[in-house]
Amino acid sequence: MRDDLTTIFRDSGLPTSLYQSRTTQTGFRLDDPRLSLYIPSPPTKELNPSWIWDYGERLTERNNPASRFWMCRKCFDSRPSRVSVYNISKQTSGALKHLDQKHGLVKGAAKVTPLKRKNPFEAMVQRVEEARLQTINADEWRARFVKWIVMDNLSLRQASSQHLNELLECCHPSAGELHYTSHNSVRSLVQSTVEQVRPQVTQKLHMARSKISFSFDAWSSRSHLPFLGIYAHFIDEDYRLATCLLGLKHLEGRHTGENMGDVLSKVIKSYDLTDRIGWFVSDNASSNDTTLRRLATHMVIDLPEMRLRCLGHILNLACQAMLHGTDAESFEHIDVTDIDMEAADEKARRFLNSVKTMSEEELLKQWRRKGFYGKAHNFVVYVNRSPQRIQRFKAKQRELDDNAPFLYSLLADGGVRWNSAYAMFERLILLKDAVTLFQSDEVASGELEHEDLITLDDWRDMTDFKELLEPFKEATMRTQGRAHDGTHGALWEWMTELELLLTILENKREALLNQPPSFLRTSVNLAWNKLKIYYELSDQTFAYRLAIVMNPNYRYDWFDEHWSGRAPHEVREVKRRTQELFNEYRSEIQPIPDAQPRDGPRELSRYEEFNKVKKRKKVKSELERYLTTDIEEVSDVLAWWRAHQATYPVLSQMAFDVLAVPAMSAEVERLFSSAGLVITERRARTLPDLAEDNQLLKAWLKEGLITIWPSTASLTTVATTTTIATLELNSV
Repeated sequence: MRDDLTTIFRDSGLPTSLYQSRTTQTGFRLDDPRLSLYIPSPPTKELNPSWIWDYGERLTERNNPASRFWMCRKCFDSRPSRVSVYNISKQTSGALKHLDQKHGLVKGAAKVTPLKRKNPFEAMVQRVEEARLQTINADEWRARFVKWIVMDNLSLRQASSQHLNELLECCHPSAGELHYTSHNSVRSLVQSTVEQVRPQVTQKLHMARSKISFSFDAWSSRSHLPFLGIYAHFIDEDYRLATCLLGLKHLEGRHTGENMGDVLSKVIKSYDLTDRIGWFVSDNASSNDTTLRRLATHMVIDLPEMRLRCLGHILNLACQAMLHGTDAESFEHIDVTDIDMEAADEKARRFLNSVKTMSEEELLKQWRRKGFYGKAHNFVVYVNRSPQRIQRFKAKQRELDDNAPFLYSLLADGGVRWNSAYAMFERLILLKDAVTLFQSDEVASGELEHEDLITLDDWRDMTDFKELLEPFKEATMRTQGRAHDGTHGALWEWMTELELLLTILENKREALLNQPPSFLRTSVNLAWNKLKIYYELSDQTFAYRLAIVMNPNYRYDWFDEHWSGRAPHEVREVKRRTQELFNEYRSEIQPIPDAQPRDGPRELSRYEEFNKVKKRKKVKSELERYLTTDIEEVSDVLAWWRAHQATYPVLSQMAFDVLAVPAMSAEVERLFSSAGLVITERRARTLPDLAEDNQLLKAWLKEGLITIWPSTASLTTVATTTTIATLELNSV
């Protein structure tokens, strides 16, 4: 009857959605989105006797009623990413081959039993019933419960939900008994787990093959809680680069460098790392200098030698100077000595701080003072302010290319982050033709102000500026990672990246030398000056240069090539300091024995005197062999030193120490992004100590530093094991 009605309705001309059935002759429903292109095949008067239909369904393409397809139900039930469907309009060989090769089913080999498809809900119920017959290990359940809480950023309310308890009881009554239905119980479980596994982390740190370096930074949550994030960086016992979150400490009292120094000292001492300190990486805020000076009152550290500056922060400061350090009314002269960097920095800070407080009209006027950059910003704001304008802009894209597979939206720069400005320029340049058409219509209609019209000169400057920002973006992307292979985030890339960027800016300055003052020319000078300041500060810390020497691709050759022409004395200083440091490491790793025999020199026999070698060939030191040996290009610097540790025992230790140091403090920034998901305005009552424990467990689990299941009895007291008695179905 259903199929007769389907035929009647199809002939009536009504929309197919009103009559088309989604159920096959066998009762199979085509509700899965993977089968959206198919409908059930029309019923046949005689069922096809082929045995393949015991394992498949008849389908037809929506747009081709004459087609006939066979779908494998065995594959469908296993829910792969794709469904196995074969065209059988002419022959069934594809389906037969699939059943043979995929499922081992051949006609005649055994009795073919028709496959009865199980209802998904019934299958789930069956699994639950089977689970009820199994035992539950209480320790494992708690460990997995804690892992779920911290990895998925659950609140205490979510973790202790009564609805979750009811769901667990539905699956297994004893699981409901294990579930924690109190906020305080969940909090205690998380905090006790941290203390249980903390010895594992301490042990990992003390087994490190390198010195322990640290990155740190301060952060304020949206609920206005100040924190200090602290990470350790080292080469672990397996000679792999490792990072370890040491703390996310709530800063009580004033948010000062002295306060942060005291907190940093307590954290380092809590892991007993005072005698293994390498270097400290942080951004360029003066409060971080104060933090380290304060730390020096608690433990022995060499300043400024151990103070490293975050490369990412330096790149950000240079780009902010480019974007916001000047405007159309205050173009500087090309002579760099005329640039007042303090005034430029103050101008950038004042503008960025005013973005959040200015009215819309005032903000548009301020942006118009920034030349092509301001016009680009205002144009994007104008388009994105109205859904109708967005639609009209996309219509212009379609007008230019009727076959365009995708219509783009414009990206706003936000007015603060320089990389968003790069993305805005990149998208505008990509859609230049559509922008030109759109703004012509909008200006003609009187809606778009003439002052925000992007001209041909603006397009040229925008393209030049985007190309200028491109190497900064590449440098940021290349060095913000974890340098697991000794590259893409290693310390040796700090100076090599700045050297490249300064060279690019110097070439651009020369190209703009004879052009009239402009936003672009002044921006280049501001960025060059900003990078130069921090490049010169690198003289205070030899680690930047040592990291380059320890890269077997560079050694002294990099300095000879880049510095010999302009600063030969600096090259000599690098070689002198390297030799000096090598001698220090050698005395610690291989103490030089007393050269004089205890009983003094003895008289040689006639035979010994005759055969004595009067002039011995001088044996090269380990450092000399490393510097003079031909080495093929090395892609994995850390693996190279691991493989050559026996050949260069002293140098390999020097290499491990500097390869453990990151080029930027990106790990701490990732921590703040993660913590921001836990300490939100909606979860403002989250206590700082719980927030820290949450992030500690999450970071330790991700890095593979701890094991919370099975429990580590060697690091804790006697482990307790609890097994819930087996429950039969009839006892529920």
